[in-house]
Amino acid sequence: MPAFWTAQAPLFLSLMRIIVGAVMLNYGCIKVLGLPAGRPLPTGSLLWIAGCLQLAGGVALVLGWRTRLAAALLMLLTASAYYLQNWPRDWYPVSNGGAENAALFAALLYLSAAGAGSLAVDRAR
Repeated sequence: MPAFWTAQAPLFLSLMRIIVGAVMLNYGCIKVLGLPAGRPLPTGSLLWIAGCLQLAGGVALVLGWRTRLAAALLMLLTASAYYLQNWPRDWYPVSNGGAENAALFAALLYLSAAGAGSLAVDRAR
């Protein structure tokens, strides 16, 4: 049984990359396009720029294009968001509302080291 899971590891890495990319894409769509509901943020604001990075990085992760670069940039964005928004409230992620940022940071850190997995545009090159 362990041989099966070991053989499927690149597929699971791709699945993780696609899920994390979809989450980042969702955050970008909310900020930049106002989707699925609401209004977009003012063009040129700091949060709008972060949304553009999330939108572009999310698409790159979902497709598996330049995965390590996209994950590293989104990881830095997530760390800065945690530092600016959550850290001032408290240092502990659960009590300051930053548990999601901390989990995304860890997933993006892993993707920046591990790469795209088996189902990726990068594999076609």
